[in-house]
Amino acid sequence: MTVIILFTYGISLVNWQDTGLLNRELKIYERLASKYNLTFKLLTFGDESDLDISIPSERIEIVPIYTFIKKSNIETINYIKSLFIGFQFKKLNIDKYSIIKTNQLWGAWIGIILKLASRSKLLVRTGYDLLTFKTLQKKTPYKIFLFKSLTKISLKYCDYYVVTSNRDKEFLQLLFPKYQNKLTVIKNYVEIIEQRNLLNNEKIISVGRLEKQKNYEYLIKEISNSNWTLDIVGEGTQKESLNKLIKDNKSNANLIGAMDNTNLLKKLTEYKLYVSSTLYEGNPKSILEAMAAGCVVIAPNVIGVTEIIDHGVNGFLYELKENELSNFLKTINDYKLDEISEMAKKYILDNHDVNIISEKEYSLYAKL
Repeated sequence: MTVIILFTYGISLVNWQDTGLLNRELKIYERLASKYNLTFKLLTFGDESDLDISIPSERIEIVPIYTFIKKSNIETINYIKSLFIGFQFKKLNIDKYSIIKTNQLWGAWIGIILKLASRSKLLVRTGYDLLTFKTLQKKTPYKIFLFKSLTKISLKYCDYYVVTSNRDKEFLQLLFPKYQNKLTVIKNYVEIIEQRNLLNNEKIISVGRLEKQKNYEYLIKEISNSNWTLDIVGEGTQKESLNKLIKDNKSNANLIGAMDNTNLLKKLTEYKLYVSSTLYEGNPKSILEAMAAGCVVIAPNVIGVTEIIDHGVNGFLYELKENELSNFLKTINDYKLDEISEMAKKYILDNHDVNIISEKEYSLYAKL
């Protein structure tokens, strides 16, 4: 069985490597290739540079799109060219026995054309539901229409549509009841980190893009009203404004920049507490990885988070109100944090372990 993994539009293997995600993202395909004798082709939006990256499995082949289609400096032209990638199925050795899987919804139009041209099977996977996110972000009606149309077309032509949370599934079932039998949930995977190296008992860590969705303005202000020090791992467009906010509030917060995934997982084991201030999530890997590292997670009572955190059992929830978090942090040591940490790791083992998720993924391939 050959599975073609269609990268998110615009993303290359070099992007995965540069952002430290390469090993994490490949792990499930390495497991599936080894256990079930599958062959994977990664159809990336890269060029010859992607071919220079070492891949640990001989059963994973890299196929950069811009080695057989010339990339333009004008992005609109690249979008137009992407419509013709699907007709390259013979060159890509895609036939009716192949399975095409998208890594995200954005770019799914290529998978649809590939399926129709080659009569192969199509599995559309969304790490987070784009339509849900764009609606929550209050994008323009035009953009909402665009993502709604792409979602509907994808549902129409795919064999299965995979989301990572029950909330996303329920949202799409209400919106597109005709296609509800195609919807299935396969959650994000992480690996348990057995060894802890607690160095920062007086510090809190948070991980995320420095963007509006992550709501770091709130978190920095709350930390200013506490005795804790906060380390934020990540980069983004709000870096400059957040640094100014830290300075103006004389906050005990530090922006320590981005970190590749391997080093990030090691970093997480140094902290007892992980705090999120996100406005909404899908199935957030940053929180899952913190739990897998044994951190006690304190996160808002918002979409995506409540599906993971059981308050007082495997973490804590709070409301995004002024002084709500800072007041809670004053009492955090009154709780049995070691027990919370163990329950968090147990939750990950039972629901998000890479072996469990790879089994679910293969069972879906077997149905096609």
